[in-house]
Amino acid sequence: MAILLVTYIGIFWNRTDTLLGEPARAFRSQVGTTSMRDERSDAWRDLERENITGNIRSAPLTGLGFGRPYRFYVPEPSLVSSGFIYWTYITHNAIFWVWMKMGAIGFIAFWLLLGSAIVQGLTSFRKLSDSTLRVLAITIAGLIVMQVIFSYGDLGLTYARPMIFLGCMLGVLVRLPELDRAADHPLPEQTVLDGV
Repeated sequence: MAILLVTYIGIFWNRTDTLLGEPARAFRSQVGTTSMRDERSDAWRDLERENITGNIRSAPLTGLGFGRPYRFYVPEPSLVSSGFIYWTYITHNAIFWVWMKMGAIGFIAFWLLLGSAIVQGLTSFRKLSDSTLRVLAITIAGLIVMQVIFSYGDLGLTYARPMIFLGCMLGVLVRLPELDRAADHPLPEQTVLDGV
């Protein structure tokens, strides 16, 4: 797997003209040289990070609350023209956005939820007997980690599609032990009664 990943990144490191190369471009923007577009985006996110920090400091325990715009301690260029109309309410760093909106209490609860789900996935992986369910358990734990990494750099917690998918996977995760027991003890075959 590592060989495939290194090969992919090597092939698409300097290819910004194709959709297939976008993940490599995103990786390169984090660890290597960047384009002018990436540099502007990084500069904008630095401004946003300063504003997030200022807002967290202004309401450290309870946060600002959802549905309220955050305060701009440092001016940021408007993102309305790019189609992001909620840019005064939602930050790109969705992890610190949770802290800014919910305060330390909500941020701790957020991490308890994520941490518990990861532990549940890893524990299920070790305890389940059905190999398909074990793969599903470790995949869900990996999905949670992936969502956190994605959300640290982008709007991952505020997009409907990944959140609906993640919610469904968390629901599946808590049912895995029951599904495993059902796989170990199949239901007896139903018989058709005459005259019924």
